[in-house]
Amino acid sequence: MDRLVIPAVFDMHQHLRQGADAVYFLKWVDRVCDVALVMPNTVVGHGLEGPITTAERLNQYRTLLERAVPDRKAHLVWTLYLTEETTPEMIRAAAAAGATGYKIYPRGETTNSDQGIREAVLRDLRHPFWRAIEEIQNVGGVVNHHGEIPGADVYDAERKYCSVIDAVCREYPKLRQVVEHVTTADMVQNIREWREEDRPIAGTITAHHLCLTLNDVVGQTHNFCKPVAKGTKDRDALISAATGWSDGFFFGSDAAPHHRTKKVSNEFQPACAGCWTTPVMVQLVAQVFDKLNCLDRLPRFLRTNAKTFYNIQGEPSRTLTLERKPWWNTYRSGYVPFWFDKLLDWRVAELDEIPNFHTGPNRPTMEV
Repeated sequence: MDRLVIPAVFDMHQHLRQGADAVYFLKWVDRVCDVALVMPNTVVGHGLEGPITTAERLNQYRTLLERAVPDRKAHLVWTLYLTEETTPEMIRAAAAAGATGYKIYPRGETTNSDQGIREAVLRDLRHPFWRAIEEIQNVGGVVNHHGEIPGADVYDAERKYCSVIDAVCREYPKLRQVVEHVTTADMVQNIREWREEDRPIAGTITAHHLCLTLNDVVGQTHNFCKPVAKGTKDRDALISAATGWSDGFFFGSDAAPHHRTKKVSNEFQPACAGCWTTPVMVQLVAQVFDKLNCLDRLPRFLRTNAKTFYNIQGEPSRTLTLERKPWWNTYRSGYVPFWFDKLLDWRVAELDEIPNFHTGPNRPTMEV
C-alpha cells in the first residue's frame, strides 16, 4: 500500500502556548487535526495570569486562541489545571464554561507544574482535594494524569504512579481517567487490567515514544521530554498497544514546543523537556504501523478510540492523504521539529503546500 486516505486526527494532548507562538502552533495543528485537547499549563503573560486553574482563565484562553486563528477547522477541547485548592464549586464552574478534561500535574514533574499536586496528597484520598475529583465524576468529566510520582527516579516515576491510579479506580469506580503519554510496559499492562475490571480508563501514546528509547535521549536534547523514553521492552509494549485491537489506547502527541535556544542546556539552564512533533507526528505513526503491516488500524489509534472514549459527536470534517514518498526532515524555524535531519517514509499530501517542508529522499545541504 503506497497511498492511504484517513480522517483528520484527534490529538488528545496538545500544547498551543500563547501570544504569537499560539498562532504558529495552532495553524500547524489545524492542518492535520479535527480535534485537539488543549493543555492548561500556561504561563503569565499574553493576556493570561498563569495556568488555566479557573473557569475565568479558561474563558480567557479560549478567547485568545479563537482570535489567534479565527478561521480554523480544528475543534479545541478544553482542560482545567487542578491544584490542591481546587474545589467542587470550581469544577462545576469549569464544566459550565466548557471544560472536558481536568489535569493532574504531580508537583515539579514537568513544565510549569509547580502548582500541581504533592505526592502526599496524591496518596491521601481523605485530603479535601479529592472532593474536587468526586465532583469531576459527578459532572461526567475526565481526569487526565501526568502519571509520574514527584521526586522519583525518572525511570521509575511512572511505574510508581500505578498505585495512585489503582486507588483512584477503587474509590471512584465511575470516574473516567486517561493516563497521558504512557511510557512503560507496566502502565500498559495495568491499563489493560483496569479495563478488564470495567474501569473507564484509557491511555494516550505519543509519536515520539513509539520511536525512542532512553539510548536515543542521552546526548540528544531534542529527544528529551517528560516522561522520558524508557527501554526497548517498554517501547515495544507501546507499539503493541497502539497497533493492537484494544480501544483503550489512543493518540495524544504531547507536542510541546520550546524555542531552539531553550532546548540546549548550558551552565546557566537545563534543556527544557518537550518534543515538538506536530509537523511529523502523523507520518511517524504511519511509519510504525506500516512496519507491522497494519495500516488499516491507523484510524482507530489516530481518531476512533478517542472519539468513543470522550464521546465526541460528529463526522470527519476532512481527510488526510498519506503517500509513501520518502523525504528528509530538514524543516526548521526558531523551533526544531522532532526527528529533525532524518528520513521519513511517508508524507501527508496536504502539507505539500508549505514552502521548503517536503524535500526529496536525498539529504539537502544545510547551514548550521
